[in-house]
Amino acid sequence: MRRRIVFVTLFIQLILTSIVFAETAQITNGLNYLTSTQNTDGSWTSGEESISAAEEIIKTLSLLNQTSTSGYALALSWLQSQSLETTNHLADRIFVLGSAGTDGDLLISYLDDLVRAWGGYNDYIVNNLDTTHALQALKKINYTDQAVIQAAISYLLTNQNSDGGWGFEAGENSNVFMTATVVTALTQFDTLYDFQTPINNGAAFLMGKQNTDGGFGSSPSTAYETGLAMEALIASGVNISAKSGTPYQFF
Repeated sequence: MRRRIVFVTLFIQLILTSIVFAETAQITNGLNYLTSTQNTDGSWTSGEESISAAEEIIKTLSLLNQTSTSGYALALSWLQSQSLETTNHLADRIFVLGSAGTDGDLLISYLDDLVRAWGGYNDYIVNNLDTTHALQALKKINYTDQAVIQAAISYLLTNQNSDGGWGFEAGENSNVFMTATVVTALTQFDTLYDFQTPINNGAAFLMGKQNTDGGFGSSPSTAYETGLAMEALIASGVNISAKSGTPYQFF
């Protein structure tokens, strides 16, 4: 259920990041699915995955201009009521709500004083995934301490592998999920810093991971990684072309 909901939200978001948004049967059906599967308390699914699902769906509802609906209000209320501790969930809630408050204070307190990057919790080993999520959250709220931003970005750039991709931690093999996540994050700062070379290299890695079935991932393709990769490639601004020289046709 969790993968299905995440794929639906990613699919909707990808259509909205296309050149022109138009009301389509896919959008309508996807929205109907999200509405019909929402629980009465405002959440989706159950357990810890409910938080991730709600965060992704709130983003999608916002893109679809559904912020005045009762379902959106319920989802926001439910998410705000949750007690969160991990860097990932704190960062995502900050991003979704567009405000920090105590979440922001807690997120900054998790910053490793020596490496200047983030791990899953306070005093946990820093890694690319949590650092990327934290950076996206800080960008969303226009966090003003550029020394923190620059140090975290430098950490990510240092950890880019020679093949252009990223692993979850420094020294790990590159994978589609992490590379797409970092590339998308870097594009959000490209108006302040010149990241086009690492972005291009990351995009090249992703394009090399498109499988014969059209999807992306360490074979076989997965819907989740395909959605993330396509989102990153669109955001990268690179000339996305197939090996034959024919442009990829995403839709």
